[in-house]
Amino acid sequence: MASRRSVVKRKSSRSAGFTLAELLIVITILGEIATFTIPKIVYAQVNSQMNSVVKEDFSTLAQAFQSLSLDKGVSATTTSNDLGAYLTIL
Repeated sequence: MASRRSVVKRKSSRSAGFTLAELLIVITILGEIATFTIPKIVYAQVNSQMNSVVKEDFSTLAQAFQSLSLDKGVSATTTSNDLGAYLTIL
C-alpha cells in the first residue's frame, strides 16, 4: 500500500508545471494573435481620428457658408473666394 502512495505522489509532482515546449507554443499563439490584432487596432484609431478631423472641417465649412448666406446671401455669382473670407473669421 505504501508503494502505491509513493507512485501517486511521483506522478502528481511530475505534472505540476508546464514544459518548455508548452510555454513556447502558448507564446507563439499569443504572438500570432498580436500580429493580426495590433494593426487592426491601430487602423481603427487612425480611422477614428481622420473621421473626427473631417467632421470638424465640414462643420467649419458649414458655419462659414451659413455666415456668408446670412450676411450677403448666396447667388449664382458667389465664388469660393467669398467663402474664404468667412473661413478666416472662424
